[in-house]
Amino acid sequence: MKPAEETPGAALAMAHCLHDAGFPAGVLNVVFGRPADISSQLMTSSSVAKLSFTGSTPVGRQLACLAANGLKRLTMELGGHAPVIVMDDIDLDSALDLSVTAKFRNAGQVCTSATRFFVHQSVNAGEFMMRLSAALQPVQVP
Repeated sequence: MKPAEETPGAALAMAHCLHDAGFPAGVLNVVFGRPADISSQLMTSSSVAKLSFTGSTPVGRQLACLAANGLKRLTMELGGHAPVIVMDDIDLDSALDLSVTAKFRNAGQVCTSATRFFVHQSVNAGEFMMRLSAALQPVQVP
């Protein structure tokens, strides 16, 4: 994992949690340095089979070119299209509160602003959307 230079602490905290949860050593490695150098090194390595990237569209294009050269598999979440995933074991009231917060934090001007909702098939999607709509009614964006 190569975290954003501006927010390395979140990635380190996640790596620490995975370590504490019992992830085997070497399954996840956190690397730091110049993004272009790291990308070039990883994408030309025969030990890397796939890249997952969350970030800007311009960087995604560059990584897609590097991946194409090595025929590497690629999964990207570009341009701030953050999903909300509602699973079957969720507390629906909490999910609704968190969804509203996620969508409108900083007036919606953050890359993690929710733009899509994936609702598990066992959850009543119609009810979720009606309740989400009702929860959004009092929100005023300046």
